[in-house]
Amino acid sequence: MNSSFLKSNNKLLDIPENWQSLQLGNILKLDYGKPLPARERNPNGQYPVFGSGGQIGLHSKPLTKAPVIVVGRKGSIGSIFYSSKPCWSIDTTYYIDDFPYYLNPKYVYFFLKIIDLEKLNRAASIPGLGRDDVYAFGIPIPYPNNPIFSLDVQNRIVSRIESWLGELKGDHQLLDKIRRDTSRFREMKLEEIFENLPSARQPLMDVIESPPRNGWSPKCDDNPNGTPVLKLGAVLRFQYNPDEFKRTSLPTDPNAHYWLKPGDVLISRSNTIELVGHAAIYSGTPFPCIYPDLMMRIRVEQSKADSHFLVYWLQSKEVRHFIQSRASGASPTMKKINQGHVCNIPFPVISVEEQHQLVHYLDSIQSEVNEMLRTMQQDAKLLERLEQSILEKAFQGQL
Repeated sequence: MNSSFLKSNNKLLDIPENWQSLQLGNILKLDYGKPLPARERNPNGQYPVFGSGGQIGLHSKPLTKAPVIVVGRKGSIGSIFYSSKPCWSIDTTYYIDDFPYYLNPKYVYFFLKIIDLEKLNRAASIPGLGRDDVYAFGIPIPYPNNPIFSLDVQNRIVSRIESWLGELKGDHQLLDKIRRDTSRFREMKLEEIFENLPSARQPLMDVIESPPRNGWSPKCDDNPNGTPVLKLGAVLRFQYNPDEFKRTSLPTDPNAHYWLKPGDVLISRSNTIELVGHAAIYSGTPFPCIYPDLMMRIRVEQSKADSHFLVYWLQSKEVRHFIQSRASGASPTMKKINQGHVCNIPFPVISVEEQHQLVHYLDSIQSEVNEMLRTMQQDAKLLERLEQSILEKAFQGQL
């Protein structure tokens, strides 16, 4: 071995003697994608439209030639997609559709997947990928002084990579199916419980201390000594994430309504139609903590309702239909509910003791589901590491 190339995690990988590491910027060009709003796309078109997160639609004409590699530039930076047909690459992406005759485009695609481009974020607020950062990487080229033989070697490497990754694809699909089945199992258990409840309902207002209130969204500067303010992502899919917060240095009022207490129920009042109305219980971390204007806080009457039962109940088909049928807003991607909607959410007329018992049972189900999901997450990480190992060996000439 007499040469090497560097991944963005500073890991040096050796390459064979007759290979050479060539800077990407000297042999390829990342072109900027162009805007194509959803309203201007042709959903019946034959050309895929790519954003930084993958294919987002179709259009009647392409921007690129084929084959093409699309690279996430803003948002999901460093995401890599390959299309064997022309496509439209929108303005949150770069694209590569002009390749030297001695380079297999799929060889470049697999190389870009190994160098961890997502770690090259240079923007402070919105993730961004600079072209010069990508251009600085060296791609291992086998036998660069013999282009025809080099291309033949690349073709064989690509074929072997595809063969290995094709075997792993079935494992990924199986994991995805098990994950979906696990989620459906949980949903079925929830509905099984809720369908057997008495039919009598009361407005949620009857079991909470006072009408829900919106929080406060101060300007945040993320000063490490600032006051924590929850992000909207802290309450997502009916789970509380204590890591989703930012900080403000603005002065606060110790007597204001926007301070959280452990056990408070938080409900998102603005989000996509699928996510609006999601709720979770504030765990007490971070503390002290402010909740934002895009959330409402609910404090239940402990003698009338169990907070944990309320969060489970808000996931029921009955409540999701109630919320989604009332959510409104001019934006198709952002819907809102108000305090009146939340106050009138139908709540089962059952004793708090019955609620405690149901929570105990549902918690046991949730615990089983969480354990299965953790196991699947570990398996998925093992598959990812195996894929990376395959790619590393490929670009070290070991496949």
